[in-house]
Amino acid sequence: MTFDEREYYSELRKNNIEKFLKMIEKLDDELMPQMKLQGWKYRKRAEKTVTFSLGVVTYRRRSYSKDGVWRYPVDEELGIVKYGRYSPELLYQIADYATSMPLRQVSAKFEVSAQLYIGKSTVHSTTNKVSKLFDDREEYRYFEENEMIDKIKARAVYIEGDGVMLKTQEKERIDMAHFLVHTGSERISGNRYRLKDKAEVISSQHAVALDQLEDLLTNRYDITSDTVLITNSDMGKGYTPYIFKEIASLFQCRHEHFWDAQHLNMKIKERFRKLPYELEQRLFSAIQLHSKKSTRVILDTAESLINNEEELELFNKFKTKLLQNFQYTKPAELRGFSHRGIGVMETQHRKLTYRMKRRGMYWSEKGANTMSKMILAVYNDSLRELFFGAWREKYAYYQKIDIPVGEFFRQDKTSSIKEMNRKTTNSITARRKINRNPLL
Repeated sequence: MTFDEREYYSELRKNNIEKFLKMIEKLDDELMPQMKLQGWKYRKRAEKTVTFSLGVVTYRRRSYSKDGVWRYPVDEELGIVKYGRYSPELLYQIADYATSMPLRQVSAKFEVSAQLYIGKSTVHSTTNKVSKLFDDREEYRYFEENEMIDKIKARAVYIEGDGVMLKTQEKERIDMAHFLVHTGSERISGNRYRLKDKAEVISSQHAVALDQLEDLLTNRYDITSDTVLITNSDMGKGYTPYIFKEIASLFQCRHEHFWDAQHLNMKIKERFRKLPYELEQRLFSAIQLHSKKSTRVILDTAESLINNEEELELFNKFKTKLLQNFQYTKPAELRGFSHRGIGVMETQHRKLTYRMKRRGMYWSEKGANTMSKMILAVYNDSLRELFFGAWREKYAYYQKIDIPVGEFFRQDKTSSIKEMNRKTTNSITARRKINRNPLL
């Protein structure tokens, strides 16, 4: 075999770069009349080297000045900031790769697949920039104009919540609060189903996650008194029925809560592992028939068979909790619902745990928040919109982010910022009250 595909790929890249340089030269010529009409004076041609997804490119472009401000319109069209060495598209690809593999592996993959050297520090700085984008997108919702949104209408809205425990660099743990919202499931093909109108929120702070969940429900879903709010959780701290009851009370709608069947079954098997198997199966049947009387008899029988004081104490705690919350074990079929779409939280956790819990990984709180949001953004196809969406063109504060995009730089920055600040000063208070659009 004498054919070397890598060498051939390198030749193709050289040809593409040559075409790209011609495109830049043409763009530079086209922008010159526009700049002069706007009062900008041509000063010089300057050279810049940038790594694009198609390779490392060194190009020359014109610079202009006015009132002490310097501009490079070609860089602005390409989305390259001052001192920037990587294109926005390449940074987006780096961020996408980072959601599925460790940072050093991202560097290795680029070197193998694209013949580009991307240092680990560049990958790390890219995730920091994405964190800034998330923060600014969160703040932007208070600046944007109030818009009418077609809310999702459904007979039932499903909510599930659970925590994802991560190790920290201080040898402690972070409990990421993760909430899922959808309107049921639909068949794709065969036995494959998918959740409809799915949205997720996650945060290292439970109160923040709850606030984002309320925003999401308020702005995306049309919840009325006729809507049924179906919730499901493992009944742990922060995910009790009362948390979800408070949410239902905001919308004054009917509420049905379920004790997650998978977690309940695991807890039963744990407490009955040294007891007769028949007793365990009888308890499962009693719960399925929703007979609290039979459940109490079975639990009393099991309690009488335990001799170890420590195990007896643990069993009694479980017994008390089960009897006190027995109403939430009633199967969906007995409540007039289908069980499909209920108890899907563990499968939604996997995309997070696969990336963030394997290989003995440790996280800072900021890093855990950023990576978890990035992973969710990849799965709901919103990461690209975060980088290149129109919201960035309307948000004056985004100029401080090191990944600029398009239209804003085609305008006079000074006047644009003044105009945006004027609008913000006049209406931010009203918008905080009216417009709480969630970040999806």
